[in-house]
Formats: sequence, structure tokens, C-alpha cells
Amino acid sequence: MSGPARGAPSPDRSTAAKLWAPCIMVLVTVVGWLLLLPWDWSTVDANGRRTDRGDVWSGLFFLAVLIGLVIAIVVRRYPASILTAPLTAVAALSVLYSWRASQARVIGSNAWVFGLIGVVIPLGLLGAFGGAFLAIRSNRRAGGRDE
Repeated sequence: MSGPARGAPSPDRSTAAKLWAPCIMVLVTVVGWLLLLPWDWSTVDANGRRTDRGDVWSGLFFLAVLIGLVIAIVVRRYPASILTAPLTAVAALSVLYSWRASQARVIGSNAWVFGLIGVVIPLGLLGAFGGAFLAIRSNRRAGGRDE
């Protein structure tokens, strides 16, 4: 007799099905970062002269909005990704910021970790879980139907 034993839980999703939402969020976060934010976060050039990189913090805000909207779409389509999609996006955003900000040339000490703790992680969490909340609210209004 083949197949699962009677009363045994059957596997509900394959590994590929579990990983698509985190992969989409990493892809969207990296592409959004490359399009909305400067690669070099230095405030001085190699000769020590100040440089103007524009307002990078508004780019982070727009990236958080983009992440939130994509998470709303992903979670609306597949509600089981309500934790994995936002947490993956915040983790990818934190890694990208940590990498690029820690490599920046600045006057004085590079205190990038305070920007990570005080701005990037809270903004990422707000955007990511705001998108998840939006998906839940829109799913309720639709009568809880998946399709």
C-alpha cells in the first residue's frame, strides 16, 4: 500500500512553493535599492572634499513603500507568506544598508549602525508589515475569498 498512512498529515507545499515569496521579496528589495538609492553613500570623496549625494533617506522611504505594496500583493495571493515575506524584505534591506553604509567614506567615525537601528529597520518594518496589514484588510473586504 503506497501513500501516506491514514491520519498522517500530508505535506501541504513543496519546498519551492515555500521559497517563492522570500525570493520575490529579495529580488524586489535589491532591484528597488539599485533603482532608488545611490550605490556610494560616502559624504566625502577620496580627497576629503564633501560630496552631495542628494537625499538618500527619501529613497529609503520610497523603497519601504515599494516593499509594502509588493508584500500586499504577495500576501494577498498567498496568505501563508504573511511572516516570511515581510521578514525577508526587512532582512534584505538591512543587509544592503549595512553593506553600503559601512563602506562609505565620512568625516569622523562612521556611525552607520545608528542609522540601521534608528531608521532603516523601523522604516522597513513599517513598510513590510504595513503591506501585510493591507493584504489582510483587503482580503477581509473581499469576503475572505482566495480566488
